[in-house]
Amino acid sequence: MVREKKIKIANKDYKFQWLKGKILEVKSLSHTRGGGTIYTSSHGYSSGNINIHGIEELNVFLEDSNGDELAFKLENFNFSCREGHEITIIKMIVNNSNHDPFVGLFNHNTKEFKTKFGLLQSASRPSSSFYWLLALVSPIPIFISIALGFDFLIGSVDGSNENASIIRFLSFITIIAVWIMLLVFYQKKKSGRYNRLVSEYKKLNIQ
Repeated sequence: MVREKKIKIANKDYKFQWLKGKILEVKSLSHTRGGGTIYTSSHGYSSGNINIHGIEELNVFLEDSNGDELAFKLENFNFSCREGHEITIIKMIVNNSNHDPFVGLFNHNTKEFKTKFGLLQSASRPSSSFYWLLALVSPIPIFISIALGFDFLIGSVDGSNENASIIRFLSFITIIAVWIMLLVFYQKKKSGRYNRLVSEYKKLNIQ
């Protein structure tokens, strides 16, 4: 029987689903995935772009509590199990997406628990588009504000090299400070969402 837990963090809906079953058969496979292209010029020079990586695949056939047989293909878990072991498989769905990766495996016999925390981290990452927009737009009002403020303090900006250099320097320092603040705020938000998602994940009743 599939069990599930729903969680809402900020503007994202998460759903963990997990199933416990007895292993009927397990097969471990290793293969490569990727490819690329190699170009050879008329002068004999070669260049290319090749991206190949290894995949460890675990094909597991389970019998659930209803006696139904189910098959799963699990990639890159480095998980140990054999026929007769009871395991729980955990997957995560974000915003009802069709992409529902497996994020955790628990062996009830050996107590081995493997989790793909990288998937939890990427799923909880907030959108960075707003912060990029602020980072790109912020230099304009900052420069104008400093120029007007400088003009107000000294009476006028006469366009001298000294005054222009001061304005550029102050603008540069302020822009860097704003960018650092945006980065810190984004990292804090990302870390907070990730920690909450991991906390809820660890509360799953899979024992």
